[in-house]
Amino acid sequence: MTTGTGACPRCGTTPVSLDGALPWCPGCDWNLDTYDARRQAPEFGWSPVDRRTHRLAARLTRQQYAALVARSLKSTGPGFAGLLVTGISVLLLLGVAGLAVAGVWLLFAYPFPNLAVVGGVALIALAVALRPRFGRVDGDLDVLTAQEAPELHALVREVASAVGAPMPHVIGVDGGINAYATAVGLRRRRVLGLGLPLWGALDGPARVALLGHELGHFVNGDVRRRPVTQPALTMLGNAADLFRPRGGSDGGGLLVRP
Repeated sequence: MTTGTGACPRCGTTPVSLDGALPWCPGCDWNLDTYDARRQAPEFGWSPVDRRTHRLAARLTRQQYAALVARSLKSTGPGFAGLLVTGISVLLLLGVAGLAVAGVWLLFAYPFPNLAVVGGVALIALAVALRPRFGRVDGDLDVLTAQEAPELHALVREVASAVGAPMPHVIGVDGGINAYATAVGLRRRRVLGLGLPLWGALDGPARVALLGHELGHFVNGDVRRRPVTQPALTMLGNAADLFRPRGGSDGGGLLVRP
């Protein structure tokens, strides 16, 4: 982290930056929510929309932090937001199923040949493109068994016990500067992925904190990883990828990745 020059226009603290990113204020978070097109991959592919969604995400993140900072660590259940997301997810899944049913109906409802067949094929193709995915273990993840990494498994088990989380079914490492916890497949197998660059840069307490954070997703029932909501989210990502602009200077990326 590098210290900038000048002073924050809001509180007077000297701004800082990380790896050439836009400077921000460590005292009041001034400029922290600014969209940096040079470093951040676009979500929808339209710069004005990406900037607005980035600001909205930053504002919602601050509001959520303020709501959670004084709340008990015990799970409070899905809540209104969780129930709303689940309901919307069910509607999305039914919508894609409806596309497939309508497409099949058009194929056989009228004598062949007819133009309805073209519409039926198009609807079926769209339903196939938007079909829900339940996820799978990342091919780049090097899965480590308890026999191959007994100390890591012991540490994960100890942290899981401390935070009241179930033990992951799969523990692995990859080359990313990241860590994640997710659930994959119809059986919702719990997966813990640790990026070796990040893991190697952390000391003992920081590693424990990282594990506690990731395993907490299994405790609180992350709504994004539920059997109904995760497939719906992947459908949204597929839709964003299908309809985003192609060939522009902004590039493109998925709204939600499977």
